[in-house]
Amino acid sequence: MKSLRLAWHWLLAGGAVFGVPLFGGCNAPLPEPESPGAKVYASRCNTCHRLYAPRALTYEMWKMKVALMQGEMVRRGLPPLTRDERELLLEYLQRHSQDAVQSLREVNG
Repeated sequence: MKSLRLAWHWLLAGGAVFGVPLFGGCNAPLPEPESPGAKVYASRCNTCHRLYAPRALTYEMWKMKVALMQGEMVRRGLPPLTRDERELLLEYLQRHSQDAVQSLREVNG
């Protein structure tokens, strides 16, 4: 767990160094705010920290982050995401992740 946390910190530091806008997307309006996935994201993730724009990370990064946060929830005495919540959240983050936004831009020219 410590190595994953360290990897996340390096990832964030690398984003700052290379100008990736990871923190510029904090508390930005969420895409599809009324969708089930956005509601899970807003209600469960906003409990402990500000929300990041889904486009701030790639889908693979989001999967890692969600897994880390599951452990953090347990550590803080909060109920972890249910399987259904996790699926809704990850589907939502995949649709709006950095890679999805980039692919859409490439298609639209």
